[in-house]
Amino acid sequence: METKFTKGSWQFTPAGPSDSNGMGVCALWGEPGSAEIIANNHLISCAPEMYDMLQDIHFTLGDEYSDELDKIEKLLGKARGEQCD
Repeated sequence: METKFTKGSWQFTPAGPSDSNGMGVCALWGEPGSAEIIANNHLISCAPEMYDMLQDIHFTLGDEYSDELDKIEKLLGKARGEQCD
């Protein structure tokens, strides 16, 4: 299924995660420079890479991992906005 989020890799910048063109992909709210904001920035910055890796794992695992495949598919669907629970 095609994703609708910003394409390409995202980078950590002091202002928040940005795409490969330097455009911000989201706003981070909180105390600037705090450990929480920096940690959130790092997590969000690698989200597309984590999504791609989960897709690769999903397509690579065999039938003996059906429970894990179901969990991965649900998580990927949630990331695409298909399942919000």
